[in-house]
Amino acid sequence: MKIFFYFFFVVLVLSIALIQPIHVDDFEQEDYYKNTTNRISNIQTNTNEVNKIKLGWKRVNFTPPKATELAGYSGRGVYSEIKDSVYANCLFIESKKGNYVILNFDLILIHHTFSEAIEKELSGNTSLNIKGIYYTCSHTHSSYGGWAKGLLSKFVLGGYDQKTIDFMGHKTKAMVTQAAAHTSEVKMAFTKIKMAGWLLNRVDEKSAVDDELRLIIFENSNKERSGLLSFSGHPTFMTLEDHFLSGDFAAMTSQNLIDSLDLQSLLYVSGAIGSTSVNEKQGYQYAVNYAHKLADTIIPIYNKLRFEPINYFNYNQVAIDLPSPQFKINNTYALRPFWFQFVFGKPKAKLACLEINNLKFSGVSGEISGETFTQVLQNTKQRDSTEY
Repeated sequence: MKIFFYFFFVVLVLSIALIQPIHVDDFEQEDYYKNTTNRISNIQTNTNEVNKIKLGWKRVNFTPPKATELAGYSGRGVYSEIKDSVYANCLFIESKKGNYVILNFDLILIHHTFSEAIEKELSGNTSLNIKGIYYTCSHTHSSYGGWAKGLLSKFVLGGYDQKTIDFMGHKTKAMVTQAAAHTSEVKMAFTKIKMAGWLLNRVDEKSAVDDELRLIIFENSNKERSGLLSFSGHPTFMTLEDHFLSGDFAAMTSQNLIDSLDLQSLLYVSGAIGSTSVNEKQGYQYAVNYAHKLADTIIPIYNKLRFEPINYFNYNQVAIDLPSPQFKINNTYALRPFWFQFVFGKPKAKLACLEINNLKFSGVSGEISGETFTQVLQNTKQRDSTEY
């Protein structure tokens, strides 16, 4: 009887220490929501202001010199071979407000350990005069890790390796420096392509997905071109059993377009991927085929693009206040905030907003679902002609 009592007591204490009921609040009435929306409302924007820019770009092979742990699925270990290299891209924006950088990596995410290392590297070169960095990634689940600290990173993100982070920081600094050294006035073209049937909502098949592919092309006076491609397909063609390095269909599509269209660089930016998956079977060859079909869909439209001068640029970044984190165990209970932070680290969230002419780039620290983004698009279309 005593053994049962002690067992019950231990279970009760652990449950109280580890678990709490899921708290569902009226978020619009909470301070974290009000403070964040106030910051966003105070963002200054004026598309009537003339603010011309110069742009430079650079693309580099971002494959580490030594094989490291894979990131994206747990327990795959060090990659055994390189199926296709992973890349990093940079757009360096020179404006009268200062200089700004759009960075793009064939990684699953941009962890704050990595971004802090980048910012430390770049701050050492004061001539760059960088006022803000807009981070993007392809979200491939088959690239390398080793760039994140914390308990979770050891299981899912490949842990932390100082040599890997040093390589990434030095490579990024060299890339940004080279892009900054070759800036010039550019023209731009923008188009959207409806990709009906290419994506699925993996949470609820009947719910919305953002199935528009967005393409921006920049051209300088020498007719050299760079581009940015955004699409909401989840790059998860590779499986848990695949132990090789790959940029998945995202990096493959970029390389196909660079080769076919003679681009000098192309940033593949994951879109509203939080609830989407590609409408295909898994496997490396399926990724290759999907990338070819995606590129073949873009190429005919590319030749019809119309370019215009860039007359307006703006950049803002605001901190996002968050409620106490909850990691759901089921629909009723969640881990207490302390344990969430112990496993995942303390969340650092921000919203970055970048504007070029009537285009708005919005990036957040996390995944946006297709349902959320399509609602945002509906709201903005009712208000103005801004493209997202």
